[in-house]
Amino acid sequence: MKFQYIEVAYYDGVSGLLFGLKVDQGFNAGQVLDFCGIDYKHYKLGVRGENINSDHVLQDGDRVELYPALRVDPREKRRRLEERRKLIGQKRRAK
Repeated sequence: MKFQYIEVAYYDGVSGLLFGLKVDQGFNAGQVLDFCGIDYKHYKLGVRGENINSDHVLQDGDRVELYPALRVDPREKRRRLEERRKLIGQKRRAK
């Protein structure tokens, strides 16, 4: 049986974690995360910045990344901030 090296990176709300492990070839992202005991149901998953599903078969050297769900859509946050600025007459900060 051949092995492959996989890294797992995620932020649990308190601190970030990055660790590596050797798994059998053909493992998918969900199997690796289950093996590590990580509840990934509320995270988006990725490899090299690309979104993946939990059934994505991993390759040697892949890093499974867990992205926490956004609490607020960034576009909505900017829109609300701009509305608030208009209400109080504050100008936008120059960059």
